[in-house]
Amino acid sequence: TKKQTQNTTVATTKGTIRFSSSLATKPQKSEEFDVGAVLTATQLKIYNKILSAVKSFETLIDLGNVNKFDIMYAYSAVNKYNPSIFWVPQEFNFIKYSNGYNLKFSYKYTAEQVQGMAQKIQSAVSDFQKKINAHSDDYSITLAVHDALCEKITYDNSFSDNSYNIYGALVENKATCEGYSRAYQYLLSLYQIQSVLVSGQSNGDGHMWNKVCVNGSWYNTDVTFDDADNIVNHFFLNRTDAEFSPN
Repeated sequence: TKKQTQNTTVATTKGTIRFSSSLATKPQKSEEFDVGAVLTATQLKIYNKILSAVKSFETLIDLGNVNKFDIMYAYSAVNKYNPSIFWVPQEFNFIKYSNGYNLKFSYKYTAEQVQGMAQKIQSAVSDFQKKINAHSDDYSITLAVHDALCEKITYDNSFSDNSYNIYGALVENKATCEGYSRAYQYLLSLYQIQSVLVSGQSNGDGHMWNKVCVNGSWYNTDVTFDDADNIVNHFFLNRTDAEFSPN
């Protein structure tokens, strides 16, 4: 890793590029939900480097002679397509040197802490799976997972750190819209149902929900909005772009 630096800047996930950042009323192509199709060859190489580094808890990554846009785009993809890696740093440093960039990470949890947290997640997942018939069709599974999350999770108005990831949602049973969405994405992946996070706005505030592939077609689901007043609703379950509006 290069030691000589010229300058350091800080980036956060709040500043990263969000895929599908427009409102859900805009039609979207299925290719958008395949990380290999979304990223360029250069971005995919950066993506794989960052993903490997985060899995290994590396704190300094040499990305070489690439530009910031590609780094941010790849980093956003790491954050978007890997809900099980809940320890992805939400802030990092760009370190510019003569031949390119390093990224410097600071992890919220140690590897040992993550191991213990992952075990608790798997225990919670096992409890979820008892409620799901794995041999059901896609629609029935998406419905069952949706309802199980609504019954288990309470919206976290304190916005604690873990409420944005699957640990907060599945273990602590508290989540923001991002935690709900990541948990839904993660649980559906266990049944080979493709889902992706979508960022947009609701009533002028930032919001997150899911796009889900059900029997070969893509639909919108907003678990957060369906979990209201201690009642499990289905107003925002598997809705087409024409039917769905987060506003």
